[in-house]
Formats: sequence, C-alpha cells, structure tokens
Amino acid sequence: MTSLQQEKEENDPLVSFTYGLKSKESTRQYPQRLKVFLDFLKFQGSLIEQATEFWLSAKNNPRWTEDSLMKFITLQNERADSGDISPSTIPNYYKATKLFCEMNKKSTEDTSYRYHQHCYCCYCCSY
Repeated sequence: MTSLQQEKEENDPLVSFTYGLKSKESTRQYPQRLKVFLDFLKFQGSLIEQATEFWLSAKNNPRWTEDSLMKFITLQNERADSGDISPSTIPNYYKATKLFCEMNKKSTEDTSYRYHQHCYCCYCCSY
C-alpha cells in the first residue's frame, strides 16, 4: 500500500464504520441506512464523500449532529405514522448512524436518551 493510499484510508470514515460491522447482513444493510440519513442531510456525492463531509461537520458541531439526527428520527416516525415504513425500521437507521459515529470516535452515549422518546421501540437506545 502506498502512502497516498494509506492516507486516504485513514481519512475515510467508512473504513472505521465497516470495521465495526460484524455480520454479513449488517455489512449489506448499514451502509444503505447510513446513506438514507446522509441524503436527508442533503450531502452530495458518493457515500464516501457524503460520510467524509458528515464526519467533518459532526466533529466541528456536535450539537448540529444531535439536532440533525433528532429531525431525521422525527421524520421517520411521521413516515411510520402514515404507513410508509414499518415502525421497526426506525431503530435500524439510528443504529447505523450511531455505529458510524462511535467507530469514528464520536460518542453518542450522552444523547441516546433523547432519541428514546422519539422512537417506537425502547430497545433502539441500547444498541
């Protein structure tokens, strides 16, 4: 591996994220779920570009990150209320985003309690 490839890998937040995925099913679904969140935030480009932009924004403004995730979960709750998605889908979006943040050294534990009141199932905050 060249030093340029190594530098790119070290700066790619998806490398850490995918490292944290344990099962084949999670490896297949979590990046797609993260992309839904990143699309909601209106980040442009490939998943790698979106994830990098999100990570830079998250590091610089943790409050924005929390607020954005709450707005996204609220939107998903509204979609569940209208029958567009199953309520059991909502924690899966949260878990993918939380894992991305945790694997990139952004703790979400201090805000987990906030999402419990917005989700349909109580187990979403324990993952």
